[in-house]
Amino acid sequence: MDDLEGLVALNRKLKSEQSRMAPTIDCSCCHTLYSKPFPMRPRLEKRFMHRFPPKIALRGFRPGARGAGHVLGELESLVMEILWSQAGQTVNEVEERLRAKRNIAHTTVLTTLDRMYRKGYLTREKQAKAFVYSPRYTRNEFGRTMAQEVLGALIGHSAETAVSTFVDLIGNDPGALDQLEARIREKRRQTKK
Repeated sequence: MDDLEGLVALNRKLKSEQSRMAPTIDCSCCHTLYSKPFPMRPRLEKRFMHRFPPKIALRGFRPGARGAGHVLGELESLVMEILWSQAGQTVNEVEERLRAKRNIAHTTVLTTLDRMYRKGYLTREKQAKAFVYSPRYTRNEFGRTMAQEVLGALIGHSAETAVSTFVDLIGNDPGALDQLEARIREKRRQTKK
């Protein structure tokens, strides 16, 4: 009986902790499609990653954050900013730029870059004895793909509600409404062809 009571107490504690966390939109419904199935075979891995691009919003979307921080943690966001400003950097170069902003261990930078590579945010190439890291997406591609994943998840859940809410949100900006209308017309022209 004590085991059951312990499990119930643990479950209550976890639910309590989850309710205090920042709200996120879960975009991870298809995460198994984007995991790396061929860690020892780079050629096959590249072909797979080309056919099934990694999900950007894999771990959810934080509405209150800015930029890459919507889907990445603080350190991962800093790393992306560093690599977007200058691609093709080694662990030591990224570490040097991070140290200008905060105190950080070499192993933390190494682990972060490796994990971001495995998640699909970065590419890497072996040069001499070191890996050189670059972002897989430009800043614009990252933002666009993130928006597509989040909006796709919302529309998949309830298209009518998502579309009407989107129009309500941009309805106060006549320029944004004109842009939306122009894009809708363009998309209709493309689908008629």
